[in-house]
Amino acid sequence: LAAAVAAMTAATKTGILTVSVAPSFGAKWLLPRLDRFSARHPEFDLRLDATDRLADFVGGGVDLGLRYGRGRYRNLVSECLMEEVTFPVCSPSLLKKGPALCKPDDLCRHTLLHVDWKYEMQAAPNWHMWLQAAGVTEVDVDRGPRFSSESLAVEAAITGQGVALVNGALASGDLRSGRLVRPFPKSVSQATAFCYYLVYPEAKADKPMVRAFRDWLFEEIAREKTESQGQARP
Repeated sequence: LAAAVAAMTAATKTGILTVSVAPSFGAKWLLPRLDRFSARHPEFDLRLDATDRLADFVGGGVDLGLRYGRGRYRNLVSECLMEEVTFPVCSPSLLKKGPALCKPDDLCRHTLLHVDWKYEMQAAPNWHMWLQAAGVTEVDVDRGPRFSSESLAVEAAITGQGVALVNGALASGDLRSGRLVRPFPKSVSQATAFCYYLVYPEAKADKPMVRAFRDWLFEEIAREKTESQGQARP
């Protein structure tokens, strides 16, 4: 009954869809694609709440959440959007000016850019994990600047300040544009226990706006996979 009343109340207002999204994912992946959603659904007004806090689906007016984590969200539907791998990236200018960056061991002569993860992310990928998986032991993993947001680390890498360890979704656009490169594309790409999830209360699953955004989101992910496979062909 409460859900039905809430739906009727919302219907008398405007078609506003509120999406809570982690700032880095919102800025680097979602925002560049939103024009396609708006073109398809001009009847909906999208409101993005860029925050690392957990979404308030009861009192906060949030319809959907986009989060990077393990998908353990109590009393919520969580759908995995894309599994992630992490790998090092840097700017083309960094490769040109040197020192050489041909193999993972060469990282000992470069600045490492770190991301300090929050809340449930203590086990998220970091330089220590990646270097260990790559069999590199001569790199000091404690040195280098630290950022609270992965998008800041990506921007620092773009401006040539060092080498960042990022997940593929956030770096995909900058890799396609040439603003970033993978210095060792054949080296370790570390799979993680984390994914990007679409999260929402089951009571909102049948809302037209929620269904529309969900369907569009999965279409965008399928489009990106197709584009990535096309680029990977010789």
